[in-house]
Amino acid sequence: LGGPMSLSQTDRYPHLAVEIDAIRTALDASMPVLGICLGAQLLAGALGGRVFANPVKEIGWYGVTPTPQGTADPLFRCFAGTEMIFHWHSDTFSLPQGAVHLAASAQCANQAFRFSDYAYGLQFHLEADQALIERWLQTPVHVRELRALGNTIDPLRIQAQTRRYIRRAQALSGEVFGTFIRRFYRRKRRIALPSR
Repeated sequence: LGGPMSLSQTDRYPHLAVEIDAIRTALDASMPVLGICLGAQLLAGALGGRVFANPVKEIGWYGVTPTPQGTADPLFRCFAGTEMIFHWHSDTFSLPQGAVHLAASAQCANQAFRFSDYAYGLQFHLEADQALIERWLQTPVHVRELRALGNTIDPLRIQAQTRRYIRRAQALSGEVFGTFIRRFYRRKRRIALPSR
């Protein structure tokens, strides 16, 4: 999932390098991987993509539009064109070689991708419910981030938009994550577990 750190900060957050190694191990074994926000950036990095600052911080509700490949993808078939989804990110990523571009927003071209048929990266937060968004708006590190941006992002506006868009976002969340789970819950393990 997400976090306030950046992939460029592995010296400060060494666990990020450990997570990339774990993702590569899972990918090598064709295990299902779902990366959200920082997780999508870690997945992109593990696949050789570049992670860098997005021109604009997306904090709040932004339209996400599936690409033509996205509209044909099982996870995104439930999108009715552009959908309002919650975001909280500063960075973005380049599409790794061999990845399929699934979604974009007006201010961030790479919002979602698929690698092979078992790994997905989502830059946005479909997992966020109203309570989680309220907590994030009150978390000290996030409060400091919003203050540093001056008046460009209004927490009261985010709260009002959350009340407006959360029901549809939660329905999409159930469809997207439910489809991911249904696609892979019967998948055979391809990695041998150590015996005890």
